[in-house]
Amino acid sequence: MAQTTSQVVSEFPYAADVHSLNRNTGRQVDWDSVEENWRDGSELVVVDGDVALDATSITVEELEIDVPAGQLLDFGSLTNVVVTLTALIAEGAVAAAVSALSGPIPAGTILGFGETADHTVTMNQADVAIGDEALTVEAIAQPLPVGELLNFGETDDHTVTVNQTGPTAAEGDTSVDVLATAEIIPHGTVLNFGDHTSGDIQMVVIVDGLHAAGVTTLVCQELSHEVEDGKTVVVPGTEMLARVATLAIATATSLVVEPLAAVILDNSTADVAGVANLVEVTTEAILGATALVIEEAAHDVASGATATFVGGSKLVKVTVDADIGDTTLTVDEIKQPVDDEDGAWVAGEGAKTIPAGTVMAELASGKVKPAADVVTAGGAETATSLIETNAVEGSKGDGLTGYGQIVGGAIYQNLLPDAAHASFATWITALEVNGVGTGWLWETYADDRA
Repeated sequence: MAQTTSQVVSEFPYAADVHSLNRNTGRQVDWDSVEENWRDGSELVVVDGDVALDATSITVEELEIDVPAGQLLDFGSLTNVVVTLTALIAEGAVAAAVSALSGPIPAGTILGFGETADHTVTMNQADVAIGDEALTVEAIAQPLPVGELLNFGETDDHTVTVNQTGPTAAEGDTSVDVLATAEIIPHGTVLNFGDHTSGDIQMVVIVDGLHAAGVTTLVCQELSHEVEDGKTVVVPGTEMLARVATLAIATATSLVVEPLAAVILDNSTADVAGVANLVEVTTEAILGATALVIEEAAHDVASGATATFVGGSKLVKVTVDADIGDTTLTVDEIKQPVDDEDGAWVAGEGAKTIPAGTVMAELASGKVKPAADVVTAGGAETATSLIETNAVEGSKGDGLTGYGQIVGGAIYQNLLPDAAHASFATWITALEVNGVGTGWLWETYADDRA
């Protein structure tokens, strides 16, 4: 007797056992919250190769739909990432150690790790001279980067009056008696006491050595002429500036500076404004990375400092019509990096259609929408069911109860429309949690017939 085989075609191709399916009383679809990519005729545009910031073209897999100029392509989004330093970034460093990243950070990102606090530098040295290249200060509260200009104020204008208690200061003398000086007088200061009464020469004194305020004798270079008693000269105040030549770390008490152009008084202070701790990422950092490649650091950034990378939508606007079969899109400058295999839907012109077996999530309203749209919208709803049959927006045959929802049963998971979705495993877990009492059995369909 010949052997025969009977074949039964199920209306539920994803069901491993149609008799095992558990259904609820049905749910309406919230079509307003169903994304446009569910429209009949929609096609996915897939990127072929990473796209850099500011690029104006994208290489894509061969298009299966015309893409008109003006079309906005949504390639997903980058999430906010808090970056925490796990070690000091020293001035000049080109790498930063960080806690494992919760998301990617693109090259070109500038991270702001706050700023140093305003602080004051106080001189603690009495014998500073013009030309010195080091300063002793009280312990500084914050690092001082190379190039920081410290302004310790300026000395006051003051008058120096010749007060020769003995003979007049004569040609060849190396000192001049004066009334007690009101301010410090640096080495090399030129004091011009004006014309001699003879009218044929100026009385110039070149100070030799640093003189503190209150002195009554100025040591000077040999006088080239007599200086008359009672003559005065106004000495203008000078700015007390020092430019840092080598990075000084917090708590340092000695500063290496460029050669001083003016004396700086002991106990004088310079206010230093805080500076932004900016770090530029030069190589894309992936999820879970614990190190960043960075542009050479301008100054120290302390361990434990945090910065937030603010993500955003990877929206791209097409600027030139592209036809079916094209592999290049001309676009506005890319503002967020687009990665290889990123996909963006181009909506078709048909009705929104949800295929049978799609994973659905129930909303607070009691209606449902595809779980994939929850991910896209960043919602909190979890997977609750599989839609039993195809659902079409505007269908006249829809019942008031909406569409049947499967909440348990034996299912061929690899035959479900969402099987390749990145969140599929998460949804399976959510279905099992929500399906306690109805139960799920997940099978993998395979046709091994010869």
